[in-house]
Amino acid sequence: MNSFRLFYDAEGDIFEADFRLAGEKPAIGYELSDNVIIWTDAKINQVHRILFISYTRLLGQPSVVLEFLKKFPAPQREKIQRAIERGPIRQFLRCRDKEKCQYHLLEPDLRGMVKAA
Repeated sequence: MNSFRLFYDAEGDIFEADFRLAGEKPAIGYELSDNVIIWTDAKINQVHRILFISYTRLLGQPSVVLEFLKKFPAPQREKIQRAIERGPIRQFLRCRDKEKCQYHLLEPDLRGMVKAA
């Protein structure tokens, strides 16, 4: 990861993390639940951007179920899950139960992210 941008809208309780390099555009967006959207490269190898709606409420939950992810065809779901498990996105989501699409939402470790950049 060479750069990142974090944005939080307190009024809307929306948190966004953008890991794109300058000029790079995410190819595909995936709505994983009512509250979580990601954008990836065309091959679904890397998550370039993630958006959380109702972020503070999600932080208070023991796990976040990405219920829309369950509806994707198995090969696509597996690619998305692999992309979530690598790169900077791991600073925000950790898998709890892959089969149930349950993830733990983490508060970002800014020091760790700065060191990795």
